[in-house]
Amino acid sequence: MKVLKKQQGFAPIIGIIIVVVAVLLASGGIYWYSRIALKETFPTFKNTDETANWLTYRNENFGYEIKYPSEKKLKSEEGGRVVLFTVYEEGELGSGIKDYPGDTVNIEVKRLGETFKDIAGFKGFIDSELAEYPKEIAGVPTDGVNREMGKKFKVDSADAVEIWTCGDFCTTDTYFEYKGSLFDISRTEMADKYSKDYDLMRSTFKFVSTKGYANYIYEIEWVDNGKDEKLIRTNNMTGEEETLIPSVKSVLPTYKYEEGWPGPHGLAVVSQAIDRFLILKEDTPEYGYILNKFWLFDIKERKLIKLASQPDQWGEVSPGQRFYVFPMDKGDEIRRLGIIDFIKDTKKVLITLPQNETLTSGIVGEDVFAGPVMDIKWWNNNTLQYKVYEPSKINSNQKRNPKAIRSIEVQE
Repeated sequence: MKVLKKQQGFAPIIGIIIVVVAVLLASGGIYWYSRIALKETFPTFKNTDETANWLTYRNENFGYEIKYPSEKKLKSEEGGRVVLFTVYEEGELGSGIKDYPGDTVNIEVKRLGETFKDIAGFKGFIDSELAEYPKEIAGVPTDGVNREMGKKFKVDSADAVEIWTCGDFCTTDTYFEYKGSLFDISRTEMADKYSKDYDLMRSTFKFVSTKGYANYIYEIEWVDNGKDEKLIRTNNMTGEEETLIPSVKSVLPTYKYEEGWPGPHGLAVVSQAIDRFLILKEDTPEYGYILNKFWLFDIKERKLIKLASQPDQWGEVSPGQRFYVFPMDKGDEIRRLGIIDFIKDTKKVLITLPQNETLTSGIVGEDVFAGPVMDIKWWNNNTLQYKVYEPSKINSNQKRNPKAIRSIEVQE
């Protein structure tokens, strides 16, 4: 009887264990089912950086950098204005000819105190911009061009204001002030499909440190009633001006002034400071401004140096302003493209095409000004894109269809 009592006391325990195990198995099943079901119902999303594969434009003269789409053309201009990209769209000519800028993004930097002396600071500038083209006067909408305030936000650490200007087409200007300079990131809105690119570009803008000789803007100015020139530089932060060459005529052996010419046989700034050097070009009126001679100006030594490497024909400067590409062939068909490295003072053949290919896209002009043209453009400081054509007889102002589009990397 004692044994039976022990068996009866053990039975409830076994039952409890069975119930607990069943509950655990059921709970585990529900847990794993819910994990699988949730994973199927709510997939995991990853945050992607849409600008990860974009290129970066850096300007140490004014202390900023910004990303731009890698498929767009970068073009850097002299002074405080930079064209970041221009997209060409088909215009009135039709036939697939992309003949007007469909969308353009620029960055322009000016000394606020020097450029807008009659305006009370940044707020005064914004008020004057809005007052120039009001959206309405005394409650009556205005015709033609009008402006209005957009949103306010941060561009890096600066307070920015967006202004829209609309007439035949619209532009968006994003203004902000930094260390006494007025920045303007503007977009000509000829095609709405690029508005997202513009917004993303603004979000990548960052201020960076300026260094060394890049703290200045270098310019050539007329003196002696246009019969001489001088080289000056202006400090970006203070606006202070300094003369580096008081008389170009005194240091340029070939300098001359001729009545009837648009200007003297003088110098023009090709690049802002690259390390301690400026690139200058010598205008040559007798060649119709087609062929230029290049000089280096050593800022530290204040010395003008003529480059040994000179182009044979007119060409195009890279956005970083270190390289110069130009055709090396005479005649209508161009198969060789040369390149000059201004800093190393070297000249070499960059591209050589076979006999069944040419760089010549067509012939433009008439009479003595007629000549071959090429479709080449710099995508960034070190990447050159060029179109290749099949040789064929062409008449003046006729354009060929490209056989291929290629690119080449240029090493410093």
